[in-house]
Amino acid sequence: MVSRFPGAITEVIWIVGILEGQGTHLSFPGGGEPNISFSIQDDNQGALDMFDQLGFRVWLQVEPGDAQVETLFDLILTRYGNHSCVIGVGVDVEWGWRYYPAPVAFQIGYPADKKWWGKYSDPARTIGEAILKTVPNAMGLFWVDFTALEVFPP
Repeated sequence: MVSRFPGAITEVIWIVGILEGQGTHLSFPGGGEPNISFSIQDDNQGALDMFDQLGFRVWLQVEPGDAQVETLFDLILTRYGNHSCVIGVGVDVEWGWRYYPAPVAFQIGYPADKKWWGKYSDPARTIGEAILKTVPNAMGLFWVDFTALEVFPP
């Protein structure tokens, strides 16, 4: 996306925890926490190693459900805080006009939306320019991890 927007910095939102029941499921091994389940294997390490090598800046995101956000952040940063690419953690929230004039960011490129964005020769630029043209408080555009390697191959 950086090459499509002058002055932009390469940043990625990488989802490490998704809503599962009333809690969250983290995509790395662990255990013993209320409302938190864990994967058997680490689904993030390889991508974060690559992001380190490419000099990307990464926000690790989680959908907390009823899990304690502080505990999630601690688990995530303990596991991945050593990566030079990791600049922060975030909670999945809704963005948009209702927050004007506060700065907002947009996540784009979801697989369910590919039926329309897949028709563009450069979907990141097309969608990004449309957002920047119509949302004056837009301060960030993030292509989601689900399709990032498809649209931005290494």
